[in-house]
Amino acid sequence: MSATKPLSRGLEMYQYRLEATVNTNALTRATGALGQFVDAYPLRFEADAIEATITDAAHVIAGGVSIPVEYETDHEAVTIAVEHSAFNRGVIELDDPETQTLTLRDGEDELTVSAASYIDYVPLRDRTSLRDMAAPDEPEYPTTVTAPASRFKAAVGGVAGPSSQPVRLSTTDDWVDVATRVDGDWYTFDLDGTATVDGPDVAACYASDYLTDIAAALSPRAEVTLRFGEDYPLRVETEHMWFVLAPNFKEADSE
Repeated sequence: MSATKPLSRGLEMYQYRLEATVNTNALTRATGALGQFVDAYPLRFEADAIEATITDAAHVIAGGVSIPVEYETDHEAVTIAVEHSAFNRGVIELDDPETQTLTLRDGEDELTVSAASYIDYVPLRDRTSLRDMAAPDEPEYPTTVTAPASRFKAAVGGVAGPSSQPVRLSTTDDWVDVATRVDGDWYTFDLDGTATVDGPDVAACYASDYLTDIAAALSPRAEVTLRFGEDYPLRVETEHMWFVLAPNFKEADSE
């Protein structure tokens, strides 16, 4: 099929209909993750997945999701854009079916979300109104940590709850700590020996609110990979989701 085409006064495709089936849990987790950082986003219908890449308005965080898909029609590479509130409402109002069907029709300006007897219509947004959503250039990260996402989620939640100070990630002799300062004292939650570390010992701080939202977006059943270094961005990656968070150069409670 041809390259992706822009929206004009309605979707333009070479075939009358594009119909894709996706897993409900994967779809709701992906849309929930995107909606924490932006109000609208593009959806690219690729051969094996629906993909989206976002950058927040402050350029503090970038991220992307990949939602596995099966097509009920011939595949056509199409990119659309949707408002998060409208798309998320259409997705979550279904009575928790295992799968949902997303349908695009040539010349129309809406996406149909359906399952069983339920159907909703999500207006398409002109995707040229969105800022460039290209993935950021990234450095060679000095240290890589792999751990159960459930443990990382618990660690971030454990330290971010009592404080709005930046969160410090550090590695020492294959041990990983997640920490912040509370009333002048370090409050630490380690990964309890569940992590593997590849690279030198490093420490870096990141914004508590962004890191909390990232951790909340991850599936607890996944394995998470963290790549970072002193004054480096933090890359958080699971099988179908990734984020890159800018470093916070102010040490926690350094004022």
